[in-house]
Amino acid sequence: ARRLFGGRTALLHVALLATLFYPVFYSRLGLRAISLPLVAGLALYCFWRGLQASAPRANRWLAVAGLMAGLALYTYLAARALPFFFAAYLVYLAIWHRPLLKQKLPGLILFALLFALVAWPLWQFLRLNPGAETRVDEVRAPLDALLAGDLRPMLLNSWRILLGFGWRGDPLWRQNVAPQPIFDPITALFFYAGLGLALWRWRDARYGLLLLWLSTAIVPSIVTIDAPSNIRMSNSLLLLTLFPALVMHNLPRLSPALSKLSTDPRLIMLILLIGINTVRTGWYTFKVWPDNEEIQFVWQAALTEAAAFLDAQPAWQDAAIGGWTPETMDSPTMALTLRRDDVQLRHFQPERAVILPAGAPTAHILQPTALPLAAPLQAVLEAQGLQTTVFDSFLWQEMPLTEPLQPAVPADLLLGGELRWLGYWPGPGCATEGICELVTLWQVEATPAGPRRIFLHQLDQADEILAQDDGLAAPAVFWQPGDLVLQLLQLPAHSGDRLRLGVYDPDSGIRLRDPAGADAILLTLP
Repeated sequence: ARRLFGGRTALLHVALLATLFYPVFYSRLGLRAISLPLVAGLALYCFWRGLQASAPRANRWLAVAGLMAGLALYTYLAARALPFFFAAYLVYLAIWHRPLLKQKLPGLILFALLFALVAWPLWQFLRLNPGAETRVDEVRAPLDALLAGDLRPMLLNSWRILLGFGWRGDPLWRQNVAPQPIFDPITALFFYAGLGLALWRWRDARYGLLLLWLSTAIVPSIVTIDAPSNIRMSNSLLLLTLFPALVMHNLPRLSPALSKLSTDPRLIMLILLIGINTVRTGWYTFKVWPDNEEIQFVWQAALTEAAAFLDAQPAWQDAAIGGWTPETMDSPTMALTLRRDDVQLRHFQPERAVILPAGAPTAHILQPTALPLAAPLQAVLEAQGLQTTVFDSFLWQEMPLTEPLQPAVPADLLLGGELRWLGYWPGPGCATEGICELVTLWQVEATPAGPRRIFLHQLDQADEILAQDDGLAAPAVFWQPGDLVLQLLQLPAHSGDRLRLGVYDPDSGIRLRDPAGADAILLTLP
């Protein structure tokens, strides 16, 4: 910014950039998208220095620019728009600044060669592995519409992006405090005025660069869904706040001389504007965004706090962790956030199951406050002595295991040599025309050889299936011998119907058999 428009404008640019929610938010998240403006910015800096320097220094600057531009392509998918910027800017120079282009032609050829050389391995990999970027296929609907001759989705996206700077921004909470615009209302006015100023002075090579950089940086959002997408426009961050900074600098009432900075009332207005941005950014970053329920789910906030609580319990060697995604996200989340490796965790989905770890007189269960146990599971365990402590974001439940659990309908049958069926608790709906809820109780006798699912069939008198429930919300991969698993199964109830219960391997479809060779248990509702 200083090389383009001088120190005072650059100072305004940096002050706005440092206090704007958009860059602060992505810097704190640490997603790879934020590395794009850094590496691409180094490429642009060296490129501009090369255009302004005399030979042979110009060639050295342009060579480094080519290397950095090539490296930028490896940071984030939105970097694929970077070659279009350099190509467009060279065309711009060829039309309006041809003497400069001719003078720097050797260095620009070197720039292009090094750019292509560094980018070639990536291009070769993508050519040989066309399925490597499945995410692109998921979001490119506007681009596909354009290729089919329909401009409307891209035109609509362009309009949304233009409004996104000051009216209505990114609609996704994962990427923004949705749908807040990038700028506050006052800064947005300066931004749009700066955009108009740049368009007015577009033949100036500096303003041409500014316009082309912004135009190509928003292309990844124009050609994909969910516009405006802040993360796909991340390369705009490099020069984004230059637009309002240019207007602030050129308006006399907002551009005091450095010698008057301590007394000029116009400085107070500027400080006030930056202060508003600072407060806005802090409020959004530390309060509004973290308190959103979707964000707490996506970023596993409750499990993160539960992990900190578990770290403070060194005597615990086993614990059960309830969460929304026990088979996918929950285990990696705990592995990343726990600062100890001497505790064995079992994961489950509290809306359908709970697991009571063996190994201690009391089983310890941690789960999000927003995801309590299903009412039938909670009722069964409370009747057996469950105690619950409520924290802000998670629950701590203690279940004494000194006495065996007593199902309403007890049983004792070993299936597959690894899972013992101990009985069940029927819900009140099982005796009426309502929903029949069965809480089934199982004990792990041996480590399972693979994934497991529990099925429950409702049969008519001819053993035809009328309804069924299937699943296991406590993945077998986490089981340890001695663990107790409670699985909630639900069926519509009809008087006189029989039930068939069993366990199977979802990969092979093979059922576990009892010692007599039967692959299912027949139940008659009481």
